[in-house]
Amino acid sequence: MHYLKEYVIYFTVLLLTVFIVSKITQDRTRQPQV
Repeated sequence: MHYLKEYVIYFTVLLLTVFIVSKITQDRTRQPQV
């Protein structure tokens, strides 16, 4: 059960990182267009 908890934390951090990178990428592509 302990491993499951660590897996959930790892997955959440990974998902959050992807979300942040995606958001930064959108901001960078949106800036030159405007």
